[in-house]
Amino acid sequence: MKRGVTKEEIIHATQELIARNGIRAVRVDEIAQTLGISKRTLYEMFTDKNDLVSACLEACLLYTSDAVDE
Repeated sequence: MKRGVTKEEIIHATQELIARNGIRAVRVDEIAQTLGISKRTLYEMFTDKNDLVSACLEACLLYTSDAVDE
């Protein structure tokens, strides 16, 4: 199992899976498997899928805001 995965890595992987498969099709166990971590590890950082999706959206908004500011 991969140790030391960051929230940013989880968010990035989730964003890629959502872009590829759609938000409804992405499962938490698929995200964990993609990263080589357990669901427990993922749930230690995010309370549920909604929390993770919210973090993904927030990251997109921050990226867009930063791009506009440049």
